[in-house]
Amino acid sequence: VYESNFTRETRKRLCKIDRQAIERYFINKGDDELEEGEIKL
Repeated sequence: VYESNFTRETRKRLCKIDRQAIERYFINKGDDELEEGEIKL
């Protein structure tokens, strides 16, 4: 909904944060089993 209001830089930053969160999720998933859909930040 709000995406159209984001600047290109903001969107880039959010994508980077998302990627880091996803990577962290998979790293943590290997360490100890997480509930489905849970992401440790």
